[in-house]
Amino acid sequence: MRAFQDYDIVWKEKTFVIPSGQLLPVIAAVEDYITLTELMAVNAHGRVSAARLSQAYTVILRAAGVKGLDNKTLIGEQEVYANLFETDGADVFARMKVAFDGLCTLMIPPKDLQGEPAAPGKREAAPGSSRKSTKRSLARAG
Repeated sequence: MRAFQDYDIVWKEKTFVIPSGQLLPVIAAVEDYITLTELMAVNAHGRVSAARLSQAYTVILRAAGVKGLDNKTLIGEQEVYANLFETDGADVFARMKVAFDGLCTLMIPPKDLQGEPAAPGKREAAPGSSRKSTKRSLARAG
């Protein structure tokens, strides 16, 4: 059984895919900014730095090949951070939760994530088959 599956991520209404075989190096790069242990502590205590969360999320977007505003170079941390504060009806905390959930979904192997019980104050377990990719979007939908 494979520990990982392809990871889908949505940015600005476009879906990008990171193949499962490339996920471990991406996870290692994410952990330069925030570790899984720290994410679990955030889940328990509700405190996370928006800057560190944005930096970690940028790693995922870059690995997926997301281009920045110039549409030539890979997306930058500042663009991801600024996206948290775009005013389209979604508040900053809702966007941070999407990024947080995306990081957890990336870092926890699907077979382990599916068995996680939903509890108040904790994210819900991912539904469905291990063949499905998980999609997360920090960018505005619509």
